[in-house]
Amino acid sequence: MSVLFNARSGHPIILRISMKPYRSVLSEATTRSGVLALIFGVYKKNGFAYTLLKCGYRKHSQYRKFIDVLENMPQVKDIKILEKKARCCSLILIKDFCDFYDKIMSKKILVLTPYIMSEGLRRFIAVVPERSELDTFNKMLEEHGRVIDKERLSFEQAISYLEKNVVLVDLNSMLTPKQLEILDLAYRCGYYDWPRKIKLDEISKLMNISKTTVCEHLRRAELKILNFILKGKV
Repeated sequence: MSVLFNARSGHPIILRISMKPYRSVLSEATTRSGVLALIFGVYKKNGFAYTLLKCGYRKHSQYRKFIDVLENMPQVKDIKILEKKARCCSLILIKDFCDFYDKIMSKKILVLTPYIMSEGLRRFIAVVPERSELDTFNKMLEEHGRVIDKERLSFEQAISYLEKNVVLVDLNSMLTPKQLEILDLAYRCGYYDWPRKIKLDEISKLMNISKTTVCEHLRRAELKILNFILKGKV
């Protein structure tokens, strides 16, 4: 029985990493579609990788582009849609096995899930058992892509990062595009600051819609978010 962490060797090092893979069907698909993909797990069957993922998108055309790109890649063998909503879907992607998955499954690289594929980048939390293994770990990363950013996190920061990504996709799926647009504008312009930096009538002018409509969109969006947080309802 192998032990991943040795208590006598010090604390493990937790890193948040963004990298551009040298070869990845999901990197290509997210680049060309604008879809954000959360990868929850991978298993190997009959020599193929079965990848469970959840995708978030603003427009149906992004989803269609994402699927089209994948379907036209020779490495992809099948796509099984598990559940589809207006702005998110869950699916199993069956494709050729790759070295990165091999490293994950052999625990040569311990990656916490879900990890993200967005805009062609693989963004993930990796755990290095001890400092003496950092050089080996960095060389292993270089075999799979160009590292864009690397930041050390505490365990709590890492968990918070993973949770935030899941919530982001869920919120995107339950708010309408107009609600997202108005909520984003209101937030960026300081509507939720104290004291407020912008009023509803000013937002309505920026959006070129009535103050009543702005208020309705904000209240509906806020209620959905409160229900999600307080009651766990999407």
